[in-house]
Order: sequence, then C-alpha cells, then structure tokens
Amino acid sequence: MTRIFRAVLRTTLPLFCLMQILWSGKTAAGVEAVPDMVIGAGEGRTIRVLCMETQPPYLQIDSRGTMRGVYVDLLELIAQKEKMRFLLSPRGAGDVRNSMYQIQPEIVLGSLYPVDPEQERFGYLAVRNLDPIDPGMAENVARILEGFPEAERDSLCFALPFLWESSTVFLPSGRTDGLNELRGKRICVVAGAPEEKFLTNLGFKKEIMHCPSAADGLRILAAGMCDAFVCETFQGRYQLEQTRRYRYAIDARKLPLQSYERGLVVLHGDVAMTLKIGHALAEMKLDGRYNAVMNKWLGQYDEFLLSPRILVQAGCVVLLFVGAILFWNHELKRKIRIASNERDRILDFVCDGILAVDPAGRITMLNRIAKLLLDLKDSDVGKIADELIPGLDIRRVIDDCQPVYNLEQNLREALVSCNKVPVFISGRCYGAIVTLRDLSELQAMAEEMTGVKMYVESLRIHNHEFMNTLQAISGLIQLGQYDKAVAYIAAETDSSQSAHSFMTERIKNAAVCGVLMGKAGLCREQGINFVLEADSSCADHSAEISERSLVIVVGNLMQNAVEALQEKGVDERSEIRFSMYDESGYIFLSVRDNAGLMNARIAERLFDKGFSTKKRGRPSGFGLYTISNIVTSLGGDISVDFAEGEYTDFTVTIPLPKKQEELSDAGSY
Repeated sequence: MTRIFRAVLRTTLPLFCLMQILWSGKTAAGVEAVPDMVIGAGEGRTIRVLCMETQPPYLQIDSRGTMRGVYVDLLELIAQKEKMRFLLSPRGAGDVRNSMYQIQPEIVLGSLYPVDPEQERFGYLAVRNLDPIDPGMAENVARILEGFPEAERDSLCFALPFLWESSTVFLPSGRTDGLNELRGKRICVVAGAPEEKFLTNLGFKKEIMHCPSAADGLRILAAGMCDAFVCETFQGRYQLEQTRRYRYAIDARKLPLQSYERGLVVLHGDVAMTLKIGHALAEMKLDGRYNAVMNKWLGQYDEFLLSPRILVQAGCVVLLFVGAILFWNHELKRKIRIASNERDRILDFVCDGILAVDPAGRITMLNRIAKLLLDLKDSDVGKIADELIPGLDIRRVIDDCQPVYNLEQNLREALVSCNKVPVFISGRCYGAIVTLRDLSELQAMAEEMTGVKMYVESLRIHNHEFMNTLQAISGLIQLGQYDKAVAYIAAETDSSQSAHSFMTERIKNAAVCGVLMGKAGLCREQGINFVLEADSSCADHSAEISERSLVIVVGNLMQNAVEALQEKGVDERSEIRFSMYDESGYIFLSVRDNAGLMNARIAERLFDKGFSTKKRGRPSGFGLYTISNIVTSLGGDISVDFAEGEYTDFTVTIPLPKKQEELSDAGSY
C-alpha cells in the first residue's frame, strides 16, 4: 500500500503543480492590467512612459491599490529634480510594438541596455546609446543629430542606462551543481527573459524550458519538474522570500551568471528630454540618491562572495568577540547582582515605603515597607501604578515634572503621607519615586496625647466643680442650714449620676462616652448648655471602627463648637447639641452649635490643611483636616450645614461594612 501511495503521489503532484502554474499564469496576466499612475507634480505636459517590466520589486501594487517599486521611486526623483510629470503605463513586454501604437509613449522603460537595434523588439526605430556619466554626453547628442536627416528625427531614439541587474541559478536546497554540471538536465527560464539568450549562447538550448514568471519558475523547481531555474536575481529572491511554503527548500548560487542593465529609451528624437533625464540620473548617482533607492528595494536580496579562508577568519574573530562579550557580561551580571542585593537590603531597612515607576508609569521597584503598607506582592512589579493603586496619580507627576510633598492620602485602605518626585537624567524625565510614611503610628501617638490631655482636662473640671460644691456645703453648714446642706448634696449626686447614666446607657463605646463626659463638664464650667439628643443610641462598633478614630472626630468637633461659642461670647442662650446613632449599616453623628460664625467664604476652605480662623500663638488649622482624612479613610463623609449668625451643624456618616453585608444578604432572600 505504501508503494502504491508513493507512486500515486509522484504522478499527481506534478500535475497539481502544473495546474497551479497555469492558473497563476492566468492571474498574473490579469495583474499586468494595472491602471496608469501619474508621477511627479511638475508643470508643463505629462510625459507618457511605457513600462516593459512589471514584476516585483520593480513594480508592484500595495494593499491600498497604489503602484510602488524601484521604477516608481526613480521616476519620482527625476520628476522632483527636473520639475517633470510622468504618466506610467505598465503593459509588460508581451507586445511592445502594439502597446507603443496604442498609447503613443514618449519614453519606453525596461529594455535591455545597450540597445541592439537588430534584436530589440522595437528595432525598427533608430536607437543611439548614451552614458549619463559621460561629461561629453551633450556633444555626443549634437554629433548624432548632425549625421541624421532632419526629416527622420522623429524615429530617432536615445537609450540611457536605468537599472543594473544580474542573473542567478536557483537550485534545490543542498545542491551545489555548477553550470557545466547542468548540461543534459532541465533548466527553466522566464519566456523572453535575457537569461534565455544567455543560456542559448552557452549551448543550453535543448535543456531550456519556459515559464510565465519568476514565481512560476520557483514553483516548478519546488515540484521537482526541473533541475534548475535561472532568472533575474532580484525577482527570484523577492518571490522566494514571499513564498514561505517552499522558501527553505530552494537555494541560490553565490555567484551571479551575468550582469546587465535595463534602460530608459526616449522616443521621437526629443533631445531636451534626453539631456534633462540624463543629467538627473548622473546627479542621482553622484549624490547617493540612486543608491538609496537601490538599497531600499534590492539591497536585501544582494549576495556576497566569501572564500573559505575569509569565512574561517571571520568566524574566529566572531568567536573571540562573542567570548569577550560573554565574559564581560558575566562579570557585569555578577557586579550588578551584588549591587542589587545590597540596595535591596538597604531599602528594606528603611522605615518608609519606597516605590519607583518608569516613564510609562509601570512599577519597577518596591521595598518591604511599601509592600506591607499597600498590600502588594513581588508579582505586581511591571504593572501600571495608577491602576493598581487608585488615587496615587503618579502619571501627573511624570507628565508635569513637578514634585509633590507631604500629601496625605488613603491608598488601598492605608492612611499615608506621600512624597512624589520625578527622576531626571540629562534633563529628561525617566520616571518617578514615591515615598510612603505610615500615618497610623503618628495618629496613634497624637490620639494618645489627645486622650491624656482630655483626661487631665476632665480631672481639672471635676476638681473645680468639686471645690465649688464643697464651698457651697461648707457655707450651708456654717449658717446652720443642715437640712438644706443634706438636700443639696443629694440633688448634686442625683444630677451627676443621672447625666452620666444617660450617656453610658445611650453611647456604648466607652472611649466616646468618656470624651462626651469630659466635654459636658467643660460646657458646664464655661456656662454652655450641653444637650445630648434623647434619640441618640449607638452600639459599640470598636471591632469594625477604631475607637481612636471616633475619639478624634468627636473630641475635635466638640472642642471646635466650644471655642466658637467662646469666641462669640457665652450667654444664657449658648448651646451645643450632640447626637449619635447607628442605623441601616451606618454611624451618624452630629455636632451643632448656635454661635453662627460660619459663612460661605470659610466653608470653602474649611477642610484645607493649615486653614484656620483662630488667632492664637500655636499652630492651628489641622483639626478639621485630620477629621476629613480619617472619615475618608473609613469610607465615610463629613459635611457642614450653617446659617450665618444662627447655627453651624457638622454631620459625619461612617459606614459599617459588616452590617451592610448582613443587610444586603438579608435583602437578597
């Protein structure tokens, strides 16, 4: 069965390839019907150019339907230099005389140079070959005109070299047959190509078989239907690169068979056009623009001849160079590894978090403290910082190239103080560095100091009230009013116990209750009426919300209310109302005073850092700023409502995450 299958495959594969070649030949013929293209924007008449060579990379159509290639670029350079305009008409080399009759060109592009009038397809015209590099080209043209009848000058043509080409033998990969070893074997060439004439002159006429194009010749070679394919080097290499299906099964000889040029022929004896194009070609070759076009389209297909000795020498040099690079790379990696380890150890011992980003805003480095503060991992390196850490806004620092210092933010549920500094190298911004300082420790110290201060203040107030009470009792006793003294003692005891009992019963958080008691005592001392709203009721949520945070919020708001009334002047109407209750998964608290000092101008900057209306020697303006940061870090909100001259009411809303989850779960059933 295997032998039968192989026999069938050997029989059908060539037929399949032949059908594919015939079909591609039909489509290739259709490809030649390319619409004309105007090249250049010069003034004057449009010069029609008939192109005899339409294969890539000389002419090709890109994905947008635009004609591109070597011929197009060279004609554009000539048009720019001489302010000319060309109309390029690709018709192929199938029937030059018929195409010349149909479109009446003024230039024919793609013929072999130098032109042999007896063998060229438009040999009925008188053709004279010129060299643009020759300084005496104009004198040669004048001599030609002197010896040519004026009445017949319309049939005179001038040929100029336009493009250098070479021929190459393509063989199955691994074959190294020389040209003489191909005698008696099948050699495929493109019909009508210069390679056919070259091989015929060498005595290979019997071995030659024809194909429509370079692409078809490579398919025939890949199918094993010929032993070699000879074609123009650049066309063959281009088609081989384009066809990935068999590009590794075919190779080209390193030595070209022949070199020749394709020319540009100016018709109708147009001397002025000949001289303009000739001078343009000469200048292009001298200033390098001609070579730039050649390298753009044909340079990637050039072959180099290397002898075994040169290859061995080059290989030794390459090996030595690679060895030196590897050794240097190993030493460099070792030193970088040591420096990197030392840097990491130093950064990990720093008390502040450090985060570095590149110009694109991607994280390039994190130290241990930064990972702990922001709950990040080593795998987060390389991610976009602003997407991973909402609110960081490091992109703005990089774009504006402006540092930001001591900015307090809530980043990934961590209250931190940030310094963001752009990194400059040679005057350009190459990223930024962020330092993070944990504010929870500073906050804890401040809260501890605040608690001690409130405790001392509460003791002072109680001591003052106790001394007043003792003086009143002492006076009653000295006056012999013993019954009134006993009644006074009972009334004071019941009043104090009643107020304290009401607070402790309604406010279950001991720390908050203690702050309220201290502030209530301060109000009594100052003659301010303190009212705890009767509907106040709040459970102890210290498991979800830090007691210290609530103490700072309540203590600062109450102190601000007391100071506002003191600034206005305390009278019998001075009053502070406090309410606190939890409901629907939130804690709500309100502090309202009737000092009426708030106005729209103050309200705009109320929570700005360092802003204060108090006139005192010590720094102020941080209380409401701190409260705002704390409430924001807890996911809550703080607002102020006021009527100037009447009242000021601060309202704080703080969510209880667990309670909200319970309510959400209950509502989903």
